[in-house]
Amino acid sequence: SVVDARGAGAQAGLRVGDVLLNMQGLGEGGVVSSSQAGVDDTIRTIRMRPGIPTKVTVQRAGAEVPLTVTPEASQAVGGAGSIGVRLAPYVSSISHIKPTGPDELVKMTNSEFVYVTSETTGSLLNLAS
Repeated sequence: SVVDARGAGAQAGLRVGDVLLNMQGLGEGGVVSSSQAGVDDTIRTIRMRPGIPTKVTVQRAGAEVPLTVTPEASQAVGGAGSIGVRLAPYVSSISHIKPTGPDELVKMTNSEFVYVTSETTGSLLNLAS
């Protein structure tokens, strides 16, 4: 993740490497999902809360740290809330899967291509909107 030192997130105490666990205003009891969909939901929540103090809990060095961040209205996103943090899905481990043959290799490659294409398209659409 990237934290802009001038942004609302840094002013509230967010740091590079923090893992966002909970956020006030987020569905599902405030629990932040570690998936890309969870990141997208979190960004939507931040954008809907400009000027509203928002309680968050992050995991930092194994401890849960409660913070309050107030998203700033940002002209870069049409006046929506921004905290100056680039969020990314949390990945705790990476595994290597070796295909057992050409058929499985083609299947895995196709699956990855579809995933990358859909994520790229979704991100481009988010930028355009």
